Amino acid sequence: MASLFLSEVLKLEGATVYMVRRWAGWLVTCNSSLHVFVYFWRTPEYRKAIIQFFCLPFKSESNNSKILISAIPRNQVMNARGHNPQQAPPPCLRSSFSISIRRHQNIYSSAMLIRSLLVLACLLACAPTTVNSWWLLSKADTSSPTTSNSPILCKNVPGLTPQQKRMCHENPNIIKYLISGLRSALHTCEYTFQREAWNCTLTLPGVGTSPLQIASRESAYVYAISAAGVSHSLARACSKGLIDDCGCGETPQGTDPTSSTASRSPSDFVWAGCSDNVKFGNAFGRKFVDQYDRQHATEPRSQMNLHNNRVGRRLLANAMNRECKCHGVSGSCVTKTCWKVMPKFDEFAARLHEKYQLAKLVTNNDQKLFVRSTPSAGLSGRTERYVKTLDASSKQMRNELIYLDASPNYCAIDVKDRECGDKCSNICCGRGWRTTREIVDEPCHCQFVWCCEVKCKTCKKLVERNFCL
Repeated sequence: MASLFLSEVLKLEGATVYMVRRWAGWLVTCNSSLHVFVYFWRTPEYRKAIIQFFCLPFKSESNNSKILISAIPRNQVMNARGHNPQQAPPPCLRSSFSISIRRHQNIYSSAMLIRSLLVLACLLACAPTTVNSWWLLSKADTSSPTTSNSPILCKNVPGLTPQQKRMCHENPNIIKYLISGLRSALHTCEYTFQREAWNCTLTLPGVGTSPLQIASRESAYVYAISAAGVSHSLARACSKGLIDDCGCGETPQGTDPTSSTASRSPSDFVWAGCSDNVKFGNAFGRKFVDQYDRQHATEPRSQMNLHNNRVGRRLLANAMNRECKCHGVSGSCVTKTCWKVMPKFDEFAARLHEKYQLAKLVTNNDQKLFVRSTPSAGLSGRTERYVKTLDASSKQMRNELIYLDASPNYCAIDVKDRECGDKCSNICCGRGWRTTREIVDEPCHCQFVWCCEVKCKTCKKLVERNFCL
């Protein structure tokens, strides 16, 4: 078929858009989710009307108007679009066919047949693309030894890139601890936000589960804590000797210059022991977790994700503490050996929550993200405006979370029967709450009994619990 019957072809947000102005302005879009839309604006009453073929029955605009859909070779569409054959085809041109729509006065076909042809053509034209859904690894079965170390652990997890699947196949023991770190991160996120309007529920629209959803500050936190959780788990597993490919982390050499006091000499403090290998944890986590977004590094959302992943790992590495052990007769501290350990993960999550509260809104400009600085004091009226911008990759932003979109309205969520503690006015969004009282048993008056036993009495306690209406 030599003619495309298209007056203009556009590319919008990763979808291929075909616009036909000559014949009443049909526009058909095939996006990566295999949705089909048809816009029709020939007359005012149909302006901006949308027919979604997968959800709504087909509606013909008039009795004497018919539509012919036909398949055409992919190279004809690319040539018509001025597409460079050296470049990778867009998502909806990855198969051998595309879509052509035209009005025809002499062909009769039923509405249902036309609908079926459109859907079939789009299925042929649109190849599904991978989305960033590596979080689904948290659902993988690692309960039994046979599955936890199996190379096929990730085989049935959708959304992984080919590189991630290869790493999973080649490093089953490492992936086991990666999954453990991911689960720990998500559980800690839920605990940290349990008394806030958003309680780290990843199934909500716009939060964390896909790069196609809202790039809010909540999503920024999920990315950062997930990346840090993976690094934390891998680093700790290395120092415990649970992973063959790594060992103890790097420890400063010599004595600790900060511990020199009048009563002690610097030689009393020696770096030794087995430090947590956060370097290995960050390196492997970066290679696996960042895989999808590195392949889409020119897209603003992927740039945001990569930045927040780096922030999570960097904050974890900077939070390393010194842990020491004394050596001497009868427990005296004649000498002391020290090594580097990571903080407890719930403590780290609390620090990251502070970064979440101070997260910076960024905007995209020429494939770069910029954060606007706060207004200068004393400015008012038309002069009260942002006076400069900062590159999101600048030194000032290295340890700050960033986001692209405002948070969704969490008060639109059904919060009935959600326990709200002492934050009910915030969590319940003005819908009120009910209080229940119950008597529970708990240990009390505990005493240490020589040797090696703690005995407690059982006491009754009245407990109040609040739930949203």
